[in-house]
Amino acid sequence: MTTILLIALNVAAFVALKAAGFVDASWPDSCVAFAGVHGGCPGALTAHPWSIVSYLFIHINVLHLTVNMLWLLAFGTMLEKTAGRGALLSAFAAGAVAGAVVFAVAAPGGGYLIGSSAAVLAVAFAALCSGAPARIEMPHRMRRWLTPAAWVAAGLLLLSQTDAISAHLAGMLTGILLGAIFAAQRRRREQTARQHAIRLSRRDSLLRKANTLGFTSLSAAERQTLFELSDSVHDNDTESATTIAQRQ
Repeated sequence: MTTILLIALNVAAFVALKAAGFVDASWPDSCVAFAGVHGGCPGALTAHPWSIVSYLFIHINVLHLTVNMLWLLAFGTMLEKTAGRGALLSAFAAGAVAGAVVFAVAAPGGGYLIGSSAAVLAVAFAALCSGAPARIEMPHRMRRWLTPAAWVAAGLLLLSQTDAISAHLAGMLTGILLGAIFAAQRRRREQTARQHAIRLSRRDSLLRKANTLGFTSLSAAERQTLFELSDSVHDNDTESATTIAQRQ
C-alpha cells in the first residue's frame, strides 16, 4: 500500500537523522538551511531545488512525526482505497509543492519550513472533499464526526503554528481543490457505468427476444438498435446480433 510506503519513508528519514544526531534540540542550523524551505525567499527554491522534496522528510521531534503520520495513515488509506494510488500521490505531491512555494513567497523571511504537514493536509482534505468517508466502512458515529473533527483539528493547527500557516493553508486548499476534482471524476465514472449497464440490459433483452422468437421477430428499429449496441458493448458471454442473424 502506497500510504504505508510514504509513512515508512518518513520514519526511515527520521531514524537516520536521529542516528546522525540531527533531531530534537541538536538540529544544526546548517542542516535545516540545506534541507528546509527558506521563508520569504523565492530564490531559495531555485538555489536549493531539492528542498522542495527534502523538507518533507525532516521532522523536529517524535511528536511532530507521529501527528503527521497518524493523519497520513487515516486519510491516506481512505483516499487510496476510494480514489486510487494515483490520487494519493497526486495529493501528497501537490500539497508538498504548494506548501513550499507559498511559504517561500509569502512567509516572513528568516524561518525555514520542515515536515510533511502541508502534504498530509492536502491528502486529508482531498479525502474529505472527495467523499471518501462515505465510501469506507466505519461506525456511523465515527463517520458523522470525522469531517467536523478534521476541520477543527486543522483550524487548531493553523492557529498554533502561525510561522508555517501559509504552507499549511496552501496544503489544505490544494487538498480541497483536488478532492472536488476526484469527486467529479468518480461521478463521471459512475455515470458511464450506469449508461453501460442500461445499454447492456437493452441489448440482452433484444437478444433474448431474437433467440426465443427468431431474428425476424425484431422490428427494423430493434434490429438497428441491437447492431449498434452489439458494436458498443462487448460481452463474451452473450451471442452477438450478427451471429443470431446469420443463424436464422
